[in-house]
Amino acid sequence: RVLLNLLVQNMRGLVAQEEIEMLCNDGKLVSAIISSVPVIEGDRYKGSFAMVTDITDKKRMETKLLHQQKMESIGTMAGGIAHDFNNILTGVLGYASLLKHRLQEEPETQRFVEIIESSSLRAADLVRQLLAFSRGTQPEDLQVVYPNRVIRETARLLESSVGKDVVLELDLNPHIPPIAANATQVQQAILNLCLNARDAMPNGGRISISTAEVDLDGDLASAYQDLAAEPGKYICIRVADDGSGIPEENLDKIFDPFFTTKDVGHGTGLGLAISYGIIKAHRGSISVISELGKGTSFTIRLPLKVQQNGTEDEPQS
Repeated sequence: RVLLNLLVQNMRGLVAQEEIEMLCNDGKLVSAIISSVPVIEGDRYKGSFAMVTDITDKKRMETKLLHQQKMESIGTMAGGIAHDFNNILTGVLGYASLLKHRLQEEPETQRFVEIIESSSLRAADLVRQLLAFSRGTQPEDLQVVYPNRVIRETARLLESSVGKDVVLELDLNPHIPPIAANATQVQQAILNLCLNARDAMPNGGRISISTAEVDLDGDLASAYQDLAAEPGKYICIRVADDGSGIPEENLDKIFDPFFTTKDVGHGTGLGLAISYGIIKAHRGSISVISELGKGTSFTIRLPLKVQQNGTEDEPQS
């Protein structure tokens, strides 16, 4: 149909141009612009000269830039709002604490103050998440971090929060080398993914966390589009669940701040956005594969830049 439109315009003596997407034999989706120029002899149309320009990389960079600009804008706004709310909540919590102390002999009234205090603490937690998101593009205190150790610590934290009906499995490659990262931030990113998996399985299920080392060459790295910034060696951390899965129409939105499919009051929509910001700040990538009714798998890729003779679990002398 596109070629027919180009041909019709050429037959009218017009230069034509269309943007298309093509599926190659190797399964890659390529964006291209077809430009066609009519060949005229005398006043008669004799044919067309066409040129196809591959704009896949250009489209990828445009998408990446737009998403980055959106995240930065929302992050700046979120940071400003969070600071203002933090100042307000400091006063509310302070006076609630004073009231609670003065009303020790009035348990009924004190209970109302405790509700105020509890609600304010939930709001303070939201402020903390907003601040974490707004700072997600600024990794600090990079250290030599052992991914498997971070995951084991995260698993211990999760034991009390995932529930008895959720089984947490670890499949950690013992030869994973260390990376340069902020351990606290990486742990937060993994924790958010695990809690998201837990919420996708209200009736229980299985969460698995695995690690691997991969080498993304130029072609493979470009296939990930925005997901892998540069070719090279990466540490992969995969968090998978057998929950309800994510609808296809939501896959492009799940890392957007404040996007959530949970009921009002049951989620802020910041968890995955914070994970995304943390991983991108470490010059890494995060991707998702999901199938309705079968589960979801998130893959974090962090660049391997710390070179050591030993590995995490089997140090060499």
